[in-house]
Amino acid sequence: MTDTLSTLKAELDPLIEHDVSTLDPSDNLLFMGLDSMRMMTLAERLSRHGYSVSFMDLAENPTLDDWVALLDNT
Repeated sequence: MTDTLSTLKAELDPLIEHDVSTLDPSDNLLFMGLDSMRMMTLAERLSRHGYSVSFMDLAENPTLDDWVALLDNT
């Protein structure tokens, strides 16, 4: 989980206006400035790390907690 969370935060950091180190894992990232275009970019970035995830997968539950669980199961 730690590696997945670290990867997510590193890839998310340039895409949102908030400091990712201060995010609560249950925060809705849509309220933190992550729009649909940035979420598509994130899905592409995660695929470079070997994760099989789509925009829709991320959009359904836009929190770090949910994304870690999703990515750990791919």
